[in-house]
Amino acid sequence: MATSVSGLKILRIGVIQRGRVIEERLIQKRETVTVGTEAKNTLDFPGSELPKSWGLFELRGNSYVLVFSDAMKGRVTVDAENLDFDGLKSKNLAKKQGVAYHLPLTDASRGRVQIT
Repeated sequence: MATSVSGLKILRIGVIQRGRVIEERLIQKRETVTVGTEAKNTLDFPGSELPKSWGLFELRGNSYVLVFSDAMKGRVTVDAENLDFDGLKSKNLAKKQGVAYHLPLTDASRGRVQIT
């Protein structure tokens, strides 16, 4: 996470394809970050196998929650421990709600989500 001029932590998101950063964004407005095939998403990937829209980082109150599915891969630092998504599930840090897992993020959270 990065810090905005207001002092609140904001998301810093990089889009990587074939090992190269093709886009980097600082999400200044604190709102849910969506990905998908529709142009109205925060990050749109037309022609991909993604759903129309997926709330990847949900804003709840003043904090973000990472929302991932079994089809996604990634790693997140939680309490100074670097865990992959399977580790988050096995340690019961990410709670299953419907078809997705929810992991509350802190200002110290860092990580990578891979969507294929």
